[in-house]
Amino acid sequence: MIISTRSSDLDLIIDYYTARDLPDPLKEWTYDLVKSNMYTLYANSKDGWNEAEKRSDMGDEASRYLIARDRADPGRPVGFVMFQFVREETMDDEMVVEVAYWYVYIV
Repeated sequence: MIISTRSSDLDLIIDYYTARDLPDPLKEWTYDLVKSNMYTLYANSKDGWNEAEKRSDMGDEASRYLIARDRADPGRPVGFVMFQFVREETMDDEMVVEVAYWYVYIV
């Protein structure tokens, strides 16, 4: 699916992918962008940065991607949204709720 949007500053093409359908070069690009934006924050946290875990999270079958590309240079992605709709247990382990996670990264 391709969506197109245009404003005075931006002329973007937005593509939709599941984690399974995301082409390998875009998988690496999304991972690299997450790492460049978030590594220091994670590294300084209690849990630290875990590459294998982050790649697994990003490749989870529930993950969906919207990849924004510059229409003037379609080979150049400029940002992405990764989102998931999942069911999770709450702190009250008998209760399961539907949760939406959204992660936005921009070059």
